Amino acid sequence: MLRQTGKSIAVLLLILVSLSCARLPETGPIESDEVVVVPSVKPVPAAWGNLISVTDKSTFQFQLWFQDDQGTVRMVRYDIRNRSLLPEVDLIPRQSGGG
Repeated sequence: MLRQTGKSIAVLLLILVSLSCARLPETGPIESDEVVVVPSVKPVPAAWGNLISVTDKSTFQFQLWFQDDQGTVRMVRYDIRNRSLLPEVDLIPRQSGGG
């Protein structure tokens, strides 16, 4: 008797849970042609080359890695709280030649 009551309660709960669920409206990708320029961010010099990677340094900072045509890699940090690039830039030069 107790086993039958338990099964009945379980089936009833399953029915109630499925009835309480509602399908969320389908949303497609958000598309926008609007570009937001953050005024406090100084531009990255074009001579630094292309952005090759972004890594997270901490909760509030990202490291942006750039590589120019000569293979030199530059890393600059972006502070999310201040919305600004930090002034220090790490430079990793590429050795020319065979060795």
